[in-house]
Amino acid sequence: MILFIDSFSGSMYFCRFYTTTILLPLAAGKPSLVIDSRIQNEIRHWPELKDLYEGADFFIRDSETLVSYLKSIQSKNEQEKSRIERSIAHVRKYFPDEAGKIAVQRIERALGNVEK
Repeated sequence: MILFIDSFSGSMYFCRFYTTTILLPLAAGKPSLVIDSRIQNEIRHWPELKDLYEGADFFIRDSETLVSYLKSIQSKNEQEKSRIERSIAHVRKYFPDEAGKIAVQRIERALGNVEK
């Protein structure tokens, strides 16, 4: 994971349609944007995913917002730093420390491989 995150160092920002991979550069403190798209309509069926993406500062609904955010990213001002910090905090609500370990434990319990 460290090598993958280090590969972001030369990039100024990341912009994608819905994908969980956009969360990786964000976790590394890089400006990251998710553009609203048709696939987002499917995600809206799951409240947690809808809030994960649409409830964050990095979700872009229209071209005016995209232009505004890109200008903000280029300026590298305090407002942009604050936006990134808010976005990271928002994502961390869904992925706390050891989230992967917790998920594996829950799966094992569900399969009956581990005592409760």
